[in-house]
Parts: sequence; C-alpha cells; structure tokens
Amino acid sequence: MLRFDSQSDRQQAPPRNYLARREQLRLLVMVAALGLVAMLAWQVRSERSRAVLAQLFGGEPVAAPTPRGPLNALTSPPADRPHTRRVELGQTRQWLNVTQIDSIRDNAVFLDAETDAWFAILGQLKSHDGPLEKLSASPITYAQFAEQAKGYRGRTVPVAGTIQRVEPQTPAENELGIERLYRVILRPEGDEVWPIAVYTLEPPDGVPINQPVNRAASATAVFFKNLSYQSQAGAGTMPVVLARNVDLAPLPEAPAPAEPIENSDLLTMAAIAAVVALLVVTFVVRRAAG
Repeated sequence: MLRFDSQSDRQQAPPRNYLARREQLRLLVMVAALGLVAMLAWQVRSERSRAVLAQLFGGEPVAAPTPRGPLNALTSPPADRPHTRRVELGQTRQWLNVTQIDSIRDNAVFLDAETDAWFAILGQLKSHDGPLEKLSASPITYAQFAEQAKGYRGRTVPVAGTIQRVEPQTPAENELGIERLYRVILRPEGDEVWPIAVYTLEPPDGVPINQPVNRAASATAVFFKNLSYQSQAGAGTMPVVLARNVDLAPLPEAPAPAEPIENSDLLTMAAIAAVVALLVVTFVVRRAAG
C-alpha cells in the first residue's frame, strides 16, 4: 500500500559536536595541511626551486631582468611628447656657409651641386676633436627632420635607434684623403618605420658589414638633407646625417649558466612530491570513510 512519509518520520543525522576530540583532531589536521601547502608554495616560488624544476622538466632557465641603461632612457621618448614636437634652434655651430646651404635640395637624390657642402662637413668632422655640441638633448625624429629640414641643415643633431645594416660607400675623389665611408641604416626608436642614414668616417666597432644587424646605437651628427630614394615598398625620403662614428649601446648580459642539481635539491623535490601525495591520499580516504 502506497503512502507518503511525513517529514517527522525521516531519520535526521545528529548535529556535529565540534567539541568532540575527533572533530578537533580533524580541524587540526586541516589547518596543518593548509599551512604545509603554503610552505610548499613558498618553496616552489623560490629562484633556486624554479631553476631546479626547469632543469628537471626541460623548461627555460630563469634569467634575471635586464636593467634599462642610459641609452634606453635616451631613445625612449616620453609618452606625452609627440613626435612632431618643434625644437627651438639654439646658437649651435653652423657647419656650412650660405652658398653651400642654398645648394642642397630636400626630397631629391644626391646632386652634383651638393658635393662642396658634402665634403665641407666631412672635412670638418675628420679634423674635429672632442664631442660635438648637440642642438637638442632628445633624439630628433623622422617627422621632425621632414618638417624642419631647413632649420636643422648644417647643425649637429642627436639621433638614436637600432642599426639595421652597415654598408661601405666609395666617395667621389676628394682632396681630404677620404677613400671610404660607411652608411649606417638606423631605425629610430618608438613606432617610426622610416630609416635614418648615418654616413660615418669610421665603421662601427664589432658590427658586421653588409649583413643584417640589430644593435642599439646613437650618434651626434650633422644633418645634411632629406634624401629621395626607391625601395621595394616604393618611393620614400630618408634623412641623411654625417658623423665621425656611432656610439654602440652595451650588449645585454648573457644569462648565467644554470647551477648543477645537487642531492639536497633532489631530496627537497622528493619531499614536496611525497607530502603532496600524502595529502591527496588522506583526503581521498577521509572522503571514502564519510
């Protein structure tokens, strides 16, 4: 015969007595396990443990972060400074006379009429000793060269970026004894994609010639013109500056070799694995026991 049991007829489990010794022991085990897990997490996060785990499981070794050097601070413009900021022209040295300045044409190829101005700058660079006076403390950008070419012409300007390639150049015959120049293709820092050409009297030390390069560098150079050129992407203009040489940024330090795994490291890892396994087994057994 069918009937519906009332709520009062159902057997209710007795409430837990948290003052009982068994319940207190259970809570103590849970707190101890939580503390042990926290200790294991702290141990695994240590540099030494991460290095050992990387060697055991084939991960990448942990390398210390490379500090930002003076060049990074110089070549990374502040976020609030637009690339088209105008630079006030100071009383810096003018390397060309009026006739030579008037002979230079922007947005054009190299012209025969510009030869005198070209070698006038190179001759002064060759005989100049000491650092050059800068027109600006911050590197001049491609956009600034494009907008203020006449103001920068014949002035010393700072440029900075990443060397993409170094190409030897044979100049025209001259009375200065200059038989070789080096065109350093510089990609400016930031989001600029148009190159700057730095023609130098000396090759950058340790930089391969006619090969791809990726080396940060800077220079204090004399601005000549915005040169028109053809590339695979089409026609473009490239600021041309002249310098004695470029200053290379220090190479980043190589990561230190990984230390060999010692027996104490293996014992620590084994202990961690054993404790984790014990916690898992204890949890499963208690769940099965109800």
